[in-house]
Amino acid sequence: MARTSKGPDRDTTNEFARLDAFIGSYMTPHGGDAALPGPELGPFLKRVRYHGVQGILNATPSFQAAAGPDLAGAVSRMAMADAVHEEVHRTLLREVFDAFAAAEIPFLVLKGTAVAYLFHEDPAARPRCDTDLFVPEDRLSDAESCLASLGFQTSPVYAPVYQHTHAITRHGMSLEIDLHWRAANSEVISRAFEFDPMLADSQPVPRLHPAARAPSSADLLCFAIMHMALDQAHRSGARMIWLDDMALIARRLGEAGWASFLRGVEVRGLAGVARSSLNKVEAKFGGLVPQPVTATLNTLPNGALSDYLSASRTQRFRQELAIRPPADALRFLWQVVLPDRARLAAKYGAAPAWKVPWLYARRAVSGLRQWRLMR
Repeated sequence: MARTSKGPDRDTTNEFARLDAFIGSYMTPHGGDAALPGPELGPFLKRVRYHGVQGILNATPSFQAAAGPDLAGAVSRMAMADAVHEEVHRTLLREVFDAFAAAEIPFLVLKGTAVAYLFHEDPAARPRCDTDLFVPEDRLSDAESCLASLGFQTSPVYAPVYQHTHAITRHGMSLEIDLHWRAANSEVISRAFEFDPMLADSQPVPRLHPAARAPSSADLLCFAIMHMALDQAHRSGARMIWLDDMALIARRLGEAGWASFLRGVEVRGLAGVARSSLNKVEAKFGGLVPQPVTATLNTLPNGALSDYLSASRTQRFRQELAIRPPADALRFLWQVVLPDRARLAAKYGAAPAWKVPWLYARRAVSGLRQWRLMR
């Protein structure tokens, strides 16, 4: 019988679980007792890269002792490559922030880069593919002009989105900045994480740049919870680096920070997903979430944003349409059904004009198949 569900098969899932048990056991101070993953380095290293924890493992003496020279050496080389990339990326970011500061463009550093420079002793231990920057929509063109002046090239516009990717090559490395004028590529999520309130509560990131600011630790925790819930729906399990991010933030919140977090969760309608995510953090790291915080979370309704994040892709798409005024909803639907040729080229490769209608038909069939599987 043909497979009718998406995702990895049972054998692959079991293999992931076995590798994850070993990797995860070294992510906590009291861990390190799982069985070694076996002689095959390839699958293990792919899973380490998937979770983004090579820097953390490399800095864990118990892992070095248990893994042996081949495994430990391979992880060490991955971490060293991240360190080189981080140094080049940090230098580039400082140029970008100099330009933004000179142009008086307010901005927020989001996600992994914020966590790296606020909570990690070594920022390279928080690897990431790019840096996400959030600017007000009315300063977007100014921010893009600054990036262009530094030599960045803009990727094709993928509609409908609320960000553009800007890429540059330095020292043979491709470096990217995702420039957001809304917090996420979702109208529902973006309304829960608006720029002005987040800027008002923001904190400086002096290790990165004098002008750099990031959301408050409470907002960063809310954002990490949201992003992991959205992210894991498209991946083979929750990435451990997101759980580590939450643990690092939770350790530093304090009483006032937790109170701010609870207010943010309630206002955003995030309680259901927050409970689930913090339960995962507690199960792995333990003792990070104060009991009164857990008790308060348990009294809150799941909330609209939690329902959105827990929904199927089809259900989320319907909500994206419903939240918009009719004209915007029609424009959004049109952009999804008939994206521009740049998006087709990015997905299927360059094609002559005569082949474009066939590519649109191929995309429509693929989309219909996915929609039927997601129902």
